[in-house]
Formats: sequence, C-alpha cells, structure tokens
Amino acid sequence: MSNRSKFSEKNVEKKDIIKALNDKCTINLEPAFPFDGSLKGNPNEILTKILYINYRESTQIKNIDIEGLKNHLEKCLSESDYNALKKGELTDQYYLIIDKIAVGHGIHGKRKNKETNDDIVTKEYNLTSFASKFCGSHNQKAPFWDNLVSDLMNYLGFKCRYRDYRSYVSAFEALQKELKIEEYSLRQIESAVWEIADKAVNPDKYK
Repeated sequence: MSNRSKFSEKNVEKKDIIKALNDKCTINLEPAFPFDGSLKGNPNEILTKILYINYRESTQIKNIDIEGLKNHLEKCLSESDYNALKKGELTDQYYLIIDKIAVGHGIHGKRKNKETNDDIVTKEYNLTSFASKFCGSHNQKAPFWDNLVSDLMNYLGFKCRYRDYRSYVSAFEALQKELKIEEYSLRQIESAVWEIADKAVNPDKYK
C-alpha cells in the first residue's frame, strides 16, 4: 500500500497538524549543533557532525561513505557558507549550500546484475535529506527534508517537488499561512507533520 493510500485510510487532515502542534511532546527541539561551541578547534569537527547527524537523524550514510562525504564537505563549503549557516536564515545562499552538499559527493548505490551477479554502480545518491539536516542542525527554524513528510505535504495539497528543498520550504510556508500557525517555526511544523505521517504509515510503532 502506498503512503498516500495509508494517509487516506487514516483520514489524515490538515487539522491534525494543529492538534499535533498543541501536543508539547511533538515540538520539543534538541539544541542546535553549532559551528562554534564544544567542537570549535576540533580538527575532526566535520566528521563528528556527520556521525552525530547520521546517528540522530537516521540519514543512512554507510560507514564506507563517511570519509568521502567528509572530504566533499571540506571541499565544497567556503567560509562564506559557514557564516551563512551561523546566521540561520533561509536565504538564496542557504538553498545553494543545501544543493552543493546534496550532489557531487561521489556516493553511489550498487545493484546486482541478475545474469552475471556482478555489482553494477548506480547513479549518485541525492543527499538532500542529509544536507537539510546538516544545515538545519545550525538553524532550529529550518525544516528537515524527509520523503515521508514530502509525501504527506503533497497529499494535503501543499505541493513540493521531490528533493527540491526550496519548494519544500515554500510548501511549509503556505501551510503555516493557511492554518494561521505563524507562532510555530517551520521546523516545529515539520516535526508535527512527520509524527502524523509516521503514525499513519507505521502504526505498529505506536501501539
């Protein structure tokens, strides 16, 4: 059964988001993971952040790919990018940073050739989910990109393109305005939407 069918089966509605937001346990956010702070001056700062986010947010970066991703981040992020992330504002540069992290890292999938059983390297993964969480860990107001959340947003009529972070944010801004819930940040709203979606798709986890 598709996620959309499960949302329909559970009669998920926009009003459920307001109910979830009113439940304090859905909007308690962990502290930001700043560039400055406990890791300042640590030569393994980027590596530590990757491992932390991969564990906390289940971004499913394989151990064999961690070093390559670290090298990619060290190469593609400039001092200007770091300063933009520190500010925590959803600017054009912020969106460009997401895009820079998400591609060009050289992390590919593999599948088996059914006839020869040889490994076939597939196209490079799009790491928008990891990128949004890496950047969003420095900005508590920015929503994390999540496939399940994206599916529910589209189901509710707030259209966002697949792994397009800018349109994803625009969808949340539209939802925030329509439901008149400006007192909540986009991250808080995303957290509530994720919980609703997860309960609909994985009900056994909540029994």
